[in-house]
Amino acid sequence: MYFTERYVIGENNDKSIVYNVLNQLPEIERNSVIESIIFLMPFEKPVCYLKTEIVDGRSIVQFSNHFIKYSDPEEEHIISHEIAHFILKHECYGNIPDNIVKEQDLASEELAKKRFYDSLNNI
Repeated sequence: MYFTERYVIGENNDKSIVYNVLNQLPEIERNSVIESIIFLMPFEKPVCYLKTEIVDGRSIVQFSNHFIKYSDPEEEHIISHEIAHFILKHECYGNIPDNIVKEQDLASEELAKKRFYDSLNNI
């Protein structure tokens, strides 16, 4: 079963995993993420388009079909890492040199481990 929330588009299990990660953030940061990011989870069937009113100027974090192969704690880790990029106000990969991408990934990983300690200890 597919669902559309204001900030998660995907299957029901994906919704609960994103909720688990977001609930580890302080309320102010959680609300900022919810208002600024759409999590586009993998679909078995292709998604044709996202309506403008759904996107509404927000960033999109899109997960490939490889995401489905991971365990729930691994998925939480990946989501945490992507949220850390947002919190740190990193640029998109296509806009920056590879060495900066690596630096941003390391910084995101460090922040994710600090902020989302419980879920990251399970992998």
